[in-house]
Amino acid sequence: MKNNSFVTIERPKNPVLSQIVDFYFYINTSVLELPEKSEIILPFPRLTFAYFFDYPFIATNHSINKSFQVNLFFSKISTQKICLRPYSDKIKVFAAVLKPYALAFFNSKPISSFNWLIDVEKMVGNGMDPFVEQIQGSNELEERVSAIEDLLMLNFNDRDLSLIARAIELTEENFGKIDLSDLASYLGVKDRTLRDHFYEYIGCSPNEYYRILKMKQLSYQIKNSENLLLDSSLGNREVAKVNGNPSKHIRKEVPNFRLMEL
Repeated sequence: MKNNSFVTIERPKNPVLSQIVDFYFYINTSVLELPEKSEIILPFPRLTFAYFFDYPFIATNHSINKSFQVNLFFSKISTQKICLRPYSDKIKVFAAVLKPYALAFFNSKPISSFNWLIDVEKMVGNGMDPFVEQIQGSNELEERVSAIEDLLMLNFNDRDLSLIARAIELTEENFGKIDLSDLASYLGVKDRTLRDHFYEYIGCSPNEYYRILKMKQLSYQIKNSENLLLDSSLGNREVAKVNGNPSKHIRKEVPNFRLMEL
């Protein structure tokens, strides 16, 4: 378990979920204690399922100019630009960060057919009420982990997603620098088969996923390297495609508190 001033991180306990959940995190703090009051969410190659207790957030999709007040947040992977902003002066959130294909274990519909903001209550059905009751009534992190793992396992459908899981693993190992044809050839499938798997189980094209992976790398470099050449044509092009601003403006927009990219 890892802690900093306002974030506690816990690893999954369930052996099944440990294959698709990177970690859980818990934040309980005042907005005044945060370095940023809202955050620009650069597209991120992971899913985040977040429960905001009694302190909702405003989720804004700037790509389509839509905003919603949310107590639950679950958004599929896409290149759209999303901003999360606390609705009150308090932040209390427990969340799971999942592999990009994890959503496919909890429903049978193509992920590409989902809206950007997923209706979690509709997806999990009757399991939501016991989850809310358990997580609201708990003061211990381990009990909250148990609550979310009970909810996930209640809705978990075992499927063979080994092909897309291996494709993601190889893509990340190669920092997004492996093209679709080479990746498909290595995995022993046709290009179209692999492309279909991306749409079916992740919800975006391989090229979109590569761009998202590159955006994660660029945002990390921009935030952490004072010597990064921000005006390079590659950096500007990749950042501007998604964020709408050249990379030299992103350093100011990448805050220390990043709900989606801890």
